Amino acid sequence: MFGGFYSTHLKGLEKMPNVFYYIGSRAKVVAVEKRYISYIRDRKLIWLHDIGGFPVLSIGGYLSFEEADTRYNAEARRFIENSILWMLSPGRQGKYWKESKSGFVQTSETPDQRLPSISPVISWPSSSIKIEDAKGYMNSTGRRVLANISVHKIEEVWMHPFRILRSMEFSVDGENVSKALNRVLYTPERVVYELCCGEITVFCSLENPYLFLQFDFYDYIAHSIDIRFESDLRIMWPMDDAFNGEKRFTKLNNGFILQTEDSQIKSLFVFSNPSSVSLDGIDKEIFVSISSKATGTAVLSVISCNKNEELPKQIDMQDEIRKTNEFYLKYLEKGRIITDDSRLNEALDMARIGAIKFRVTVPNLGTGLVAGYASSRPGWFSARPGYAWYFGRDSLWCSLAFLDIGDFTTVKENLELLMKFQRIDGKIYHELTTSNVVHYDAADSTPLFLYTMYKYCVQSGDIGFARKNWDKIEKALEYCSKTDSDGDGLIENTVAGHGWVEGGKLYGAKASFYLNCIWIAALRGIEILSSYLGEERVKSHLPDLQRRCLIGLEKLYDPEMGFVLGIDESGKQMKFRTIMSSMGSIFDCVPNERISAQIEDLASDDFSTDWGVRIIGKSSGIFNPKGYHEGSVWPLFTGWAALAQFKLGADLDAYNHMLANLYMYKDFSSGYIPEVLNGQTYELSGICPHQAWSETMGFQPFYEGVLGFAPNIIEGIIDFQPSIPLNLRRVEAPCLALGSNCLALSYECTTLIDDRVEVTQHFEIHMPEEISVRFTPWIPKYSSGVRISVNNNPLPVRTLDGITSKRVELDKSISGKKLDISITYTAPFLIFPVEPQLTKNKKSSQPRIIAIRRMLESDCWQLIVRSPGKTSSIPIMASGKIEAENADIVGNELIVKGNKSISYKTVTVLLKAYSRNA
Repeated sequence: MFGGFYSTHLKGLEKMPNVFYYIGSRAKVVAVEKRYISYIRDRKLIWLHDIGGFPVLSIGGYLSFEEADTRYNAEARRFIENSILWMLSPGRQGKYWKESKSGFVQTSETPDQRLPSISPVISWPSSSIKIEDAKGYMNSTGRRVLANISVHKIEEVWMHPFRILRSMEFSVDGENVSKALNRVLYTPERVVYELCCGEITVFCSLENPYLFLQFDFYDYIAHSIDIRFESDLRIMWPMDDAFNGEKRFTKLNNGFILQTEDSQIKSLFVFSNPSSVSLDGIDKEIFVSISSKATGTAVLSVISCNKNEELPKQIDMQDEIRKTNEFYLKYLEKGRIITDDSRLNEALDMARIGAIKFRVTVPNLGTGLVAGYASSRPGWFSARPGYAWYFGRDSLWCSLAFLDIGDFTTVKENLELLMKFQRIDGKIYHELTTSNVVHYDAADSTPLFLYTMYKYCVQSGDIGFARKNWDKIEKALEYCSKTDSDGDGLIENTVAGHGWVEGGKLYGAKASFYLNCIWIAALRGIEILSSYLGEERVKSHLPDLQRRCLIGLEKLYDPEMGFVLGIDESGKQMKFRTIMSSMGSIFDCVPNERISAQIEDLASDDFSTDWGVRIIGKSSGIFNPKGYHEGSVWPLFTGWAALAQFKLGADLDAYNHMLANLYMYKDFSSGYIPEVLNGQTYELSGICPHQAWSETMGFQPFYEGVLGFAPNIIEGIIDFQPSIPLNLRRVEAPCLALGSNCLALSYECTTLIDDRVEVTQHFEIHMPEEISVRFTPWIPKYSSGVRISVNNNPLPVRTLDGITSKRVELDKSISGKKLDISITYTAPFLIFPVEPQLTKNKKSSQPRIIAIRRMLESDCWQLIVRSPGKTSSIPIMASGKIEAENADIVGNELIVKGNKSISYKTVTVLLKAYSRNA
């Protein structure tokens, strides 16, 4: 039952049931009460007596098979079945809750433990990414270890699921590193503290639970080294600090061992040089000091293992740093993008590296994606390093981006972990802690699982994975469809849990637009998979489920507002316009003309700041810039907005939103995109300075929006819908994933200014074999004279207007191992995206491009802008034959005339081309 389950839905009962708890001492305690996401140790709910050699199992309550609400009956019945089988089994092996002490004791025993031979790093490998003068949050990570680091100390080290140490500080020659520091250098694999006399390098093993600190002194003088830290050897929440019993501290020569009473974790601290170790205090935690002297190089190694592992006999640190360095260098080649914008290139690289750092392995659990990194805080967050445990929906949104760069292994591992802990009724978990506690309170994890399974199969070509796990897919489908309690076609939150909103004034939807858009996309995807796999029985039900859900969405449509947040328990519309309207476009669930006004609105200052998008507008009546679900900015929401805008041709603001995500990577940390920001001023507001889906929403819009790249390996076709901003003159993508192969893309844009601006966009595509391509590029809405040739063959085209650009369509798909595609057109001017200029602790100050609209008069266009202050600037290239109203063209800038106040107002700029003879 995955470490605990819910047996009764208390809200469904007319009165609270009687519950009996064990208060004796002779029985073995099998289970304690679970409430929400906590264990209550003193409420002993299930206990076992041995009477005359016969087992007697007592269950204190919370079993009611007669109640009307049956959402947990399947689990409760499985629990009874398991209990009976266990009672009948010989030996009845199992784990029991014990009365345990939680503090440390110092042992004098000499353990049979030989110190491993550890060789230092002789030559540090070069990294392709370096952040000089690093600041703010940093980390070093491996599959099994997380070190949260600041410019002054190591904040915490977790070797999943245990916190090994915290607040580690170092001094050299009696001076704290924070005072002796010249600068800090950050690379993906290590953090380097540079001193006048040398360096201190911190890095983690890629695959093993090891942490290393290497001191390198370059002046050949003996230096004193002092290291001080705390340890509570604490398991991750929701377990309490007594869960693993007493903790033991045992001194060794040049080191010591920390381990729990139950041996679930053992950590060996080894210093390479003769050293003295002292304890400043010993209670629930210990304060350790290590002192030594070194000339040249010295190393402190922290080496851990779990109960079923042995500590290593030798470690080659040179090999450890080589493996880590090579991994990141190789990973950077996945889906690598090289443009003529060096800042963009680095930001895209950092986002992909920042994302893969969330791939975590825990022995006996598996490998998957955790959600966010931060150091623990006092109180409820005391054993929570950010969100460094497995999440359903977080990992699935991230998986869609990993597919874009061809990291199919990470996605497959994550799907396997989700299925391993799938509930017996088919539901996918919301949270799985690294301490092995599962929680299923989210509604969106299960339909997102189905959709991601479909996307994995079509983008990787691994249809056999779906065949192998078809029973899991069927269970998930069945679970989702059963949450439609009233038969209106909409799957529900009231039965399944939150998704998207977890609390606050937006909470309480019975059925939400967000959830049901994902459901429609999942149904379409699984219908395609069922066709390929010949699963006709399942396939036959899916069209009707889609039809009924699409009809049900009409309950969420208001003629004046558009698609609302959702409906409440009474069926009344919850009339809020939110970022979740983007789902209608992202998943192609509703016609463009019915959703475009809402997507257009996401560009406004009501929703958007210079640094991203709020969940709800400032004008909503409930706006709170610090509210988690009421007005703060999430890079996730910003990514959703960009994806939806690219789909509807709002290319200028979509690109701005994508850059807003990417370009904050140095502002609050050294290379990472945070979880949440304030909705009014550019400052942090959430828990995690490094968040998984914030990283993936940095690069996902580039692949799906800027490149518009969507391969379907099963059908043997590529949808290629590029929307490349004209300020990017060159784009190289040497290896875009096509299943187990890859495609090479080269792009170049040239412009020539005369009476009009002449533009040529040239694409060169090399493929491993002849594949059909549906090529539908986006070009400026105000362009004309559009011509396309493929391998020097002109093709007829038609265009379809979007919000600020228009899509060019061909009569049929094109194919070939090499495609040489040229698009040419002219325009009276070219408008470029506004690139974010982010300033910490400041309010928004950039103009926002809302739409471009054609006037009845030839070559006359309205540019709809939300402009702050007296003037604001938009990049432009004009032919010299342009007149502007409400703006001036000065060089390469369109200076929009605003107002005397700092508030935003709508400005309609009229851009009109005139002839040479006018």
